[in-house]
Amino acid sequence: MIGELVRQAVRNLTRRTLRTVLTTFGIFVGIVTIVTMVALAAGVQREIGRNVAELGLDIVRVTPRTQETGLPRNVFQAPRTTPITPAVVEELRTIPGVVAAVPVVAIPAAVDLRVQIDGRETRVAPTTLTRPPFAQLQPKLIAGAALEGEERGAILSRNALERLGVGTDGAWSRLVGEPITLIARTSRGEQETFRVLVRGIDDGDRPEITLGYRDAADVMSWWNDDPDLLTSQGFDAVTLRAASLGAVPAIGEAVTSRGFAVTSVQALLDVVNRVFAILQALLAGVGGLALFVASLGVVNTMLMSVYERTREIGIMKATGASRGDVLRLFLVESGILGAIAGVSGLLAGWLLSLLVDWIAHRYLESQQVTFVGSLSYVPWWLAAGALGFSVLVGVGAGLYPAYRAASLDPVAALRHD
Repeated sequence: MIGELVRQAVRNLTRRTLRTVLTTFGIFVGIVTIVTMVALAAGVQREIGRNVAELGLDIVRVTPRTQETGLPRNVFQAPRTTPITPAVVEELRTIPGVVAAVPVVAIPAAVDLRVQIDGRETRVAPTTLTRPPFAQLQPKLIAGAALEGEERGAILSRNALERLGVGTDGAWSRLVGEPITLIARTSRGEQETFRVLVRGIDDGDRPEITLGYRDAADVMSWWNDDPDLLTSQGFDAVTLRAASLGAVPAIGEAVTSRGFAVTSVQALLDVVNRVFAILQALLAGVGGLALFVASLGVVNTMLMSVYERTREIGIMKATGASRGDVLRLFLVESGILGAIAGVSGLLAGWLLSLLVDWIAHRYLESQQVTFVGSLSYVPWWLAAGALGFSVLVGVGAGLYPAYRAASLDPVAALRHD
């Protein structure tokens, strides 16, 4: 029964191929618009999510809250209302889901920090605050081991060693485990020396040094003339690593309830996803408007078909076809129109999004932007939604013409010229 109904509907549509093609073209354009724009938005969202995830979604950064002073932060350190003392760090370690807690002590750029080896010295930039532990953007280690929360030790960059005349792999390896001299100077000419142990060498192309938080605290205690700095002012931040991504929200709430400020990459990714969800809805709305216009074409085509086939409908009813049979026949015809447009529009939209992706990559390469993944992505829900929506538009547009056809009086229909 259903198979025969479909075959008859197909025969009816193929009688006037050009009209059928023109009618489906409107729905086709709408589906192409939706698939192309949403696929590109989904692809960009996935690529941003991938890049953000590389920063460490399981990382929660805790910072102290400060009093509002009205002065720029780079001029004056605002008093901390909730300092992160060593006791607080130990408390944070006990939060369920936390597997590691590494304190961070920032050394400001105002401190003239220099490394001295064999009588030669060079200025280095501290990276303790700008590159927190566990982040995935650390320069690659070429000797030694990373600072995974050690209280003391230093990671030197390859560039700093080259400036010091230590430029061979063998010399770098021999330097690991050896103490070096770290010199801190003020703008007034005051200086203090510290002995730090080299734990590793990275391939950084700038003169930099990453210090364990105890060594960094020694420098800042001298700088602030406060030997009990960690107890009075506390750490600048604490980097928490969660046991799983699912534990990040609960850890954030637990830290916030203790009066500290919290930032996490997962929170940033959630904001990005919300923005793209709104963007995808707006883009789909543009395609939906095109589909609405296309549905008027389906209505017109089906009404013309009812008019032209009035006598045929009368014969069908006279030979035993019920109102329901006629109604179903016209609904199947309009549904097939939507299905044809949906399948072809989905395929064309996917190919168009790939073309736009290819053009975008060529442009990015011309701008020296590399390592960008695919910007076109057709998720299953988009493919299924596009097909289902196109069929729904076709059937919905055919409701009124189908009702008109089913309501025709068979006697009047047979008399129609």
